[in-house]
Amino acid sequence: MQNLTAEQISALKSYQSAVLAANESFNLIGKHTAEDFWTTHIEDSLSVLNFVNFSQNATLLDVGSGAGFPAVPLKIARADLQVATLDATLKRVDFVQSACTNINIKINTITARAEELGHNINFREKYDFVVARAVAELRPLAELCLPFVKTGGKFIALKGPGLDVELEFAAEIIEILGGKVKQIHRFSLADGSARRILIVKKEKSAPATHPRRWSKIIRG
Repeated sequence: MQNLTAEQISALKSYQSAVLAANESFNLIGKHTAEDFWTTHIEDSLSVLNFVNFSQNATLLDVGSGAGFPAVPLKIARADLQVATLDATLKRVDFVQSACTNINIKINTITARAEELGHNINFREKYDFVVARAVAELRPLAELCLPFVKTGGKFIALKGPGLDVELEFAAEIIEILGGKVKQIHRFSLADGSARRILIVKKEKSAPATHPRRWSKIIRG
């Protein structure tokens, strides 16, 4: 994990406390103790910084951000990043915005479906980096995410050990959407969990027909 200041660690712990408290009222992340939460959500989110060189003041969109992972830990660790979160569930979006406001973290929260927002000219191909964690299998995930990435930017997928199989089924749509797989990083978290980080570079614009409607995306 990246070296963090005492202030950053405090902010991360405050956010952790907010998520765990909210999780008692509505399901944000499943059941977790404070001990396993740090590894499963904080360490996993920050692992991206070990493998990706984010340029200063880069724009970053977290698609399907849920309770704010990896977006919020990344913003805490790299305050210069211009971070936005996207989720279709208003309750989750409202929580992330409120929790970030309480710890003075400035992010842009968006409530929308990715397959619809991906056609909006204000968001399409506007981000240097698009990240996603624990959202969907890679084939549909790539179609949701790559339309938001600028040409020359990167799509980053945080995955488990099943990535290699998922990539076989996703290779075609990644190419259609202008992406090219650049790196796969394999590592383990402190609890021994096997993790993968896939980095895809956007080499050309995605066709205007994509992303398709969700019903078509899941049919392949």
